Amino acid sequence: MIISKSLNLMGEVELGGVKAHIHCTPISSAVFEQYFEPMSLAFAKLHQRGLAGLGPKIAYLMLKKAAEQLGEWELIKDGLLAEIRRLTNVLLPSHGGWEKLPYETAINRKKINDEEQAEIDGVVVFFILSFAIMGKKQVIAILPAIQGWGLQLEYLSYMEYADSLQMLTGADNSTNPVNI
Repeated sequence: MIISKSLNLMGEVELGGVKAHIHCTPISSAVFEQYFEPMSLAFAKLHQRGLAGLGPKIAYLMLKKAAEQLGEWELIKDGLLAEIRRLTNVLLPSHGGWEKLPYETAINRKKINDEEQAEIDGVVVFFILSFAIMGKKQVIAILPAIQGWGLQLEYLSYMEYADSLQMLTGADNSTNPVNI
């Protein structure tokens, strides 16, 4: 995973044996204000229990648990998580090069299985929680500590990142094509 200068989360993932890429932008301040309590509770539990190193693996589950404790799971699921998914995109190799799909579309078209979705959801929710609670400078400061999860700093916008991906040749995208 790569976090850009504007703190957009980007990186390579494996989907169905094919290398793909995800991109996610942070939520707005207004969205954070609407859902700050369950987000803050989940973030605090991750850090109070010394689980921050496991953050990408369990952030989604911790957010769900915090929201359930507050009686707000349906609100979080239908509001915050829908917004996070709206802000997340997937780049899949296809016969025409890199195909850009909204994350929810990729899920609905079964391009992402349940296990892959759980992994992506965890990473994206961890990123969103960290950015929303800690802010840009603190997220940048903690990145070296979580490089084990494949995170690194890269000063690229989404389009620069997409443009930097290896050009797919016929051999690259026909051996394991993803039918869109």
